[in-house]
Amino acid sequence: MITKNTIRKRNAYLLLVMCILCFVSGIAIMTIGALQHSNPQFSFAGIFKLESYKNLVFSLIPGIN
Repeated sequence: MITKNTIRKRNAYLLLVMCILCFVSGIAIMTIGALQHSNPQFSFAGIFKLESYKNLVFSLIPGIN
């Protein structure tokens, strides 16, 4: 038997899962945008290369050489 309490718990769980998914996808989109901004020749395959992340880190922390 499905009660109102069971439906509320399930809805709360789904809301939590969707909030986490939206947060993670937002962080991923911002990371890709930052990589594109720091390296204009960036391509989707460049996500899996370390070189594109070096430019991003050096642009965020200018004191590292």
